[in-house]
Amino acid sequence: MKKAKISFLHGPKDLRVREVGLPDLAADQVLIRVKACGICGSDAECFEGKSAEGRYDLAPYTPGHEWAGIIEECGSRVTTLMPGDKVTGDCVMDCG
Repeated sequence: MKKAKISFLHGPKDLRVREVGLPDLAADQVLIRVKACGICGSDAECFEGKSAEGRYDLAPYTPGHEWAGIIEECGSRVTTLMPGDKVTGDCVMDCG
């Protein structure tokens, strides 16, 4: 099983990195190796405990939705992307 290191925010100033197993790809999914990830102001405020915006109710959660990476693997029905393609996330979607 493939593994990845992922950060989880459990509460104010409680960020933990752990290695987790990755599930098998579905036919319409891709696996992305994240090469860079930023945090926005709300992520920093959550870390400091100044504003959680209800996120601690979901804790632990993975902060950081400003990311860029490279496609490592594609599911069998993926036709518009291929391994090696550079991609970035939609920064208006929820984290985690």
